[in-house]
Amino acid sequence: MKNIKLKLLIFITIKVTSCTCINKSFKNEKYMNPTMQIWTDAYHLGDAEKFKNIYTINGVVFPPNKPTQQGNEKILNFMKGGFGKVDVIFVPKEQIIKENIAFEYGVFQDKDFGADKIIAEGNYSVTWILENSVWKIQCHTWSMPVKL
Repeated sequence: MKNIKLKLLIFITIKVTSCTCINKSFKNEKYMNPTMQIWTDAYHLGDAEKFKNIYTINGVVFPPNKPTQQGNEKILNFMKGGFGKVDVIFVPKEQIIKENIAFEYGVFQDKDFGADKIIAEGNYSVTWILENSVWKIQCHTWSMPVKL
């Protein structure tokens, strides 16, 4: 399993760094550019079908201290236990977009569901793929959130 993770991480790094990427400032224009706001909205609403379709069919998540999940159906089954428990806010530090691939990393904040209190914080990174004019997550990883 570690070998698969390493190979995927190397592939993504080579793919992103080998292109003549333009560093773009993050724009919160839903569906125009990849944005984790789409993820946050579907997660908050508990919209399973919308959440599943944010990921590619063979998307991969690397959760901290848990097994890797591959495939949007498995990702949905893994993540839906958190629906309605916390809100997750993503604050991107950088986003690089080149044609049909994008890389983003930043900080995420777990917030009490329906409240304004931040309860934990961590780091995340996402690789997006443009599929039929829709940005979808191909790879998503995050650190263990630190309680505040």
